[in-house]
Amino acid sequence: MPWPIPLEPGNTYDWWIHAGLETGPGPDVDGPNAHGYFRTGPVCPSDDMLPVDLLSPADGTIIDDPSVEIPLYWDDPTLCLVDGVFEPQISDDPTFATWLWRAHIEVTRWTVAGSDIPLEDCSRYYWRVKTDPNGPREDPFSEVWSFFVNTPGVTCPTPPIEPPHEPPPLTPMATAGLNLNCRSGPTPRHEIDDTFYQGESAPIHGRNEDSTWLYILSPNLNIYCWVWKEQVTIEGDISNREVVDAAPPFTDEPPVEDESPSIDEPQSVDCFQHTNVNACGADQNCEWKIPGGSNVGSCVNK
Repeated sequence: MPWPIPLEPGNTYDWWIHAGLETGPGPDVDGPNAHGYFRTGPVCPSDDMLPVDLLSPADGTIIDDPSVEIPLYWDDPTLCLVDGVFEPQISDDPTFATWLWRAHIEVTRWTVAGSDIPLEDCSRYYWRVKTDPNGPREDPFSEVWSFFVNTPGVTCPTPPIEPPHEPPPLTPMATAGLNLNCRSGPTPRHEIDDTFYQGESAPIHGRNEDSTWLYILSPNLNIYCWVWKEQVTIEGDISNREVVDAAPPFTDEPPVEDESPSIDEPQSVDCFQHTNVNACGADQNCEWKIPGGSNVGSCVNK
């Protein structure tokens, strides 16, 4: 089929075909239809994608029927074809702390039934699109637009003037510099619950009072546990992270470490606190010494 309009690079194009009467377009002349889409290259040499430009529904649109289908349209300005999908999101919260609807979609337009959310009269909703939902958490988002539901004949309270939409703060992340013990509490005396492996990243959900230990969601066993801050790289601001209380350790003696290379304590250790040879030997910074002519040993720093 010859196409009169030149295609643009790196775009998705939708097309429909209808069975119709010979009389041409008009009421009740279109029969069954089919819908498809195709993309144009060239393929991007990397996975760098740009924020999409929102098109419909326009910011501030008033929807007069809560059951109506909402056409979400956006434009991908990336001038090449990226191997990825988009994630349109709808929320009743401008910070998108929660979602009412979201989906992974390969095309740049999607129709959502209002009953699938469901929409409520006299309510404002927000929508945006994330580029490449499987990419990094800081992948670019589009602007945040909103629409308001108001059935004809229903008097709603005057919608408040919307302040400029700020993107939600990113959760700070910790990346392990080496294999770390992830413990049940923020001291070396707490039990080891998991291992935070070198190179892995995890969201920081809390800290102890002096911010020397971080409370993370470990990616290994997907549990919450504590890692020593000095052995991780932090991305983001932890000053607003909640101070989390933890139960005291079950013992005053540090647990015996396993054979895997891991670390979570500062190197400045008072080895004299270990009163037996087993506890002393379990601490890599200490050794058991027996002075000449004596039968009594003690634990000293190496």
